[in-house]
Amino acid sequence: MTTYHGGKKRIGNDISNVILNIYDKLPENKKSKINTYCEPFCGMLGVFYHVLNNLNENNSFNKFYLGDTNGSVIKMWKKLKKNPKWSPPVECSKELFEELKHNGSESAEKGFIGFVWAYRSKYFISYFSNPGKGRIEKNRNDVLKIGKLLNENKNLIKITKNDYKQFSNIKNGIIYCDPPYSSSNQYYNDNREQIIFNQSEFWDWVRKMSKKNIVIVSEYSAPNDFKEVWRKGDEALWMIK
Repeated sequence: MTTYHGGKKRIGNDISNVILNIYDKLPENKKSKINTYCEPFCGMLGVFYHVLNNLNENNSFNKFYLGDTNGSVIKMWKKLKKNPKWSPPVECSKELFEELKHNGSESAEKGFIGFVWAYRSKYFISYFSNPGKGRIEKNRNDVLKIGKLLNENKNLIKITKNDYKQFSNIKNGIIYCDPPYSSSNQYYNDNREQIIFNQSEFWDWVRKMSKKNIVIVSEYSAPNDFKEVWRKGDEALWMIK
């Protein structure tokens, strides 16, 4: 729920409401079979926080799966899930920023620093020397708030590092995907190395998973066999027709 490039902080609650509304409108016989919620591109949990926070007693979810290819972000969420009193860093020198950017390691601290001390909040793009105490504190508070919710529901939530295909065996679930958009067609690993995202392969996976799940995708546009179910400005949500 922190602010970062490509994040859903500003519209995360709107998207969660759409997802839960789709779920609520399912016929009871289908709704009762939906027991899993999954985010294969979980990032900074700008949507998941609201989904979990907005659930009511009528939901049938008993498993939540979160995944991402960014190992440091995953380590941060796993650490907070286990210990919600862990505190993200309040300071970061340029030397530390550059060391973390290039050393190939993964750590909870790196997951936080990579966005908060990065120019324009693009993960480790370049050092932002003066993010401001207000911004640092706001992001820390947001992360800690999410961590508390993860800890309170820790027996239901599994967080793992890998790409979206790790969830290919899920069925009877709602899967919300926020992949790299076709306009950029890329993402970056922990060392800020560029990875080209295979859009065609991803949409084929969504088609396959839609046979046994409800799959909702964030994108500006989608292939012709998908329908738009929500839009706010350029942002839209898509499902198979």
